[in-house]
Formats: sequence, structure tokens, C-alpha cells
Amino acid sequence: METKNKILTINAGSSSIKLAIYTNTGQFCFKAEATNIGQANGMLKISSSPQSTDISNLQVPSMLEAINKILENYANQFFGISGIGHRIVHGGPNFINPTLINNSLIRELNNLSIFDPEHLPIELELIKFFGSKFNSIPQVAVFDTFFFKDMPNIAKLLPLPRKYSALGLRRYGFHGLSYEYLLQEFEEKAGLKAAQGRIILAHLGSGASLTAIKDKKVIDTTMSFSPASGILMGTRSGDLDPAILMFLHKQTGMTIEQFNHMIHFDSGLLGVSEISADMEILLRESNQNEYAKIAVDLFCYQVLKAIGSLSAVLGGLDSLIFAGGIAEKASIIRTKICENLSYLGLSLDQNRNKNHDFLISANDSKIGVHLIQTDEASIIAKHTKKIIEGE
Repeated sequence: METKNKILTINAGSSSIKLAIYTNTGQFCFKAEATNIGQANGMLKISSSPQSTDISNLQVPSMLEAINKILENYANQFFGISGIGHRIVHGGPNFINPTLINNSLIRELNNLSIFDPEHLPIELELIKFFGSKFNSIPQVAVFDTFFFKDMPNIAKLLPLPRKYSALGLRRYGFHGLSYEYLLQEFEEKAGLKAAQGRIILAHLGSGASLTAIKDKKVIDTTMSFSPASGILMGTRSGDLDPAILMFLHKQTGMTIEQFNHMIHFDSGLLGVSEISADMEILLRESNQNEYAKIAVDLFCYQVLKAIGSLSAVLGGLDSLIFAGGIAEKASIIRTKICENLSYLGLSLDQNRNKNHDFLISANDSKIGVHLIQTDEASIIAKHTKKIIEGE
């Protein structure tokens, strides 16, 4: 009889999919990541241990094709699955806590697609797909907004007529799975006292946001009603003057749908640079391309402003923690952001920074600056285990 002691986690993007497997005790087993799905530069990354990754080309037309390739080629990894956890970016005002997936929840989430039309339809398709592939295995929805459920009401409020709050219009916060892992890992490495301090967590990847923590509680965050808000990102605009929609409509005939596509897929680093949404490419090109340099500088400038704003809300700053693809790989980005924070008494140790150490601040820095590689999948697995075991 097959022993079922593994949790499978699913984390989908617009053109990428990450599958990861952990044991019920939280031990890493396997990870597969398909990126640039439907494009000529599609890639597949396979990790059978945290230290090793094999990379190969994967040119498939759709996300489901990519998953089928992974399931076929690495079938032995998927034996013994006891539960499947899905990262759900947005569950609206009614679904925040991790929840066992059933037909009722699926119907409700279908009705909530208006809250996140860029993610929810894909996530629901994947729930259906994995339900058919693993039809006797319980599935769990783990919401990215869960981490922010107890954020102060003043930080949740949008300055709109109160009648619209009944529709669920408020600030939710996102990247919660990443932030939950970062705070957990920081406490483990730096101790409880440090974790109870005034902390800013900076998740800087193709999606990017920052969150303020005090006494291990969320105080505020940069993302608002949707993951397109806050600072600029790879292809997302971040916060914009709301009058821009009407201006572009009158000047160019742009529709609401075209505007929505633009702020999600054509803006941010890609829109400013006109080259790429990939920070690695922009850094490489910034010496000879003015727009690439401006995109890099604008990203660092907006992160800097967010740190200043959140540190004011916290009443000071004890620890700054970087994570996410951009922050984890690019020491120059961390330097650019931190060099204007000397007024807070912050200074980096450049050797530690270049080595991507856990502690990258100087010994005489008044603020500890840290680098942690985030792991959203492990948090999905943890919550999934709790739900299916009734904890």
C-alpha cells in the first residue's frame, strides 16, 4: 500500500508555474519551475535538493502542457502525495484563511474573479486540473492575503466613498506567503528579540512590495487592492494618479480593458526601459542605454521612498530584510537602495553584501540589514498540512 506522506504545492504566475514537494514534516523533496511558457525562450528548472538545479529548454504552448511534461518526466516524485496546496493570490474580503477546496469554494472564487482577473482564472483552472489528476487527494487554497488579516484598519482603508467598502474595496496586501516565511526565518536566525523589533521586509522580484512589521505584527504594506499597486515592478506600474485613465481614454481612445492590460503587462521596468522587465538585463545594459539606467534608478528610488515612509509609520527601524529574485541576486541594487539611508544610521559592509551573506550591514550600522532567500512553497505546504490534518 502506498504511503502518503508528501505535500505538493502549486504556485502559478501569468507565464510560469512552480511545483514543489515537501514531506509532511517539512523536508524539501523536489521542485520544478517552468518559465516563459508559450515563448521561444521557455525554460525548465528542476531541483531534487536545495543545492542543485538542472536547467533545460521547455517550449510548450500552455501552462497545462508544461505541467503534463513535468508529471510525465518526473512521475516518481509524485507518488505518495497526501495533500495539494495552491497559492491563491486574492480571495476578496470573504476568503483569507487557508481553506479546504470543495465545489462551494470553487463557485465562490469564480464569482470573485473580478478581484483578480490576472490570477484567479488561472488558479481555478489549475485546481480543476490537479483535481482530475489526483482525484482522491484533498486540495487546499492558501491565500496570499492571510498574512495581512490583522493589519490595522487605518492601513486597510481606501479614501473612497464608504458605500463602496461593501463591495470589498480596501487595501489587502500581497506577497504574504513570502513575508510569513521571512519573518519565521529571521526569528530562527536572529532570535526572538530581533523578530519583535521594527522591521521592514522588502520582497523585490518581478512582483515587488514592502511590508512594515512591529512586535511580529503587520503595521502597513505598499500593495493595496491589487498586486498591480505599490512600487513599480517588472511589468506592473505600481501606484498611478487615477486621472491617468480618463486622460488616456480621451487622448488615445484607450479602453478600460486596454488600460488594465497596460498597467499589468506593459509598464514597470519594461515600460520605462523599453527593453526588458528583467533586472539582470537592465543592469547589464545600463552603462550604454539611458532608458535601462533610468528604469534601474527609478526602481531603487521608489523602494527607497517606501522604506522612508514605512520607517516613519514604525517610528524608527531596527532591521531591513531583502528577499525576492532581484534583491537576492543583485548586490548593486541593495547598495543603491541603502546608500541614501545613512540618515537612519544604516551602512552596508560591501564584502558581506557582495557575498550575499545573511547579515550585510556593517558592524557599526545602527540598523541590521539582512538577506534571506524566500520560500513561499514551504509556507503553502505548512498550511496545507494543518488543514488536511485538521489542526
